[in-house]
Amino acid sequence: MLKLIEVEENSGLRYLCEGAIMFDIEFVWVIVISLIIYLLIVATVLLIWGAGLWQRIFFVLAGIPSGTLGPFIYRHFIDRHSSP
Repeated sequence: MLKLIEVEENSGLRYLCEGAIMFDIEFVWVIVISLIIYLLIVATVLLIWGAGLWQRIFFVLAGIPSGTLGPFIYRHFIDRHSSP
């Protein structure tokens, strides 16, 4: 392990320095992995929203077949309030 300060073998300062180095490296990996997961979630949401698939996903999750009540809900609620 890398030593920052030369101290005695059994000194608490040496173990404190080594523990801090190990903690910093692990903490950086936690931040990097969290950012990657966050960016994947954001990219997925933007892709679904940008492609207009969120309406289809909503209908599927609501259990509405696309040929029955789906077009009615789309025409009377979603399409009316969407921006031009």
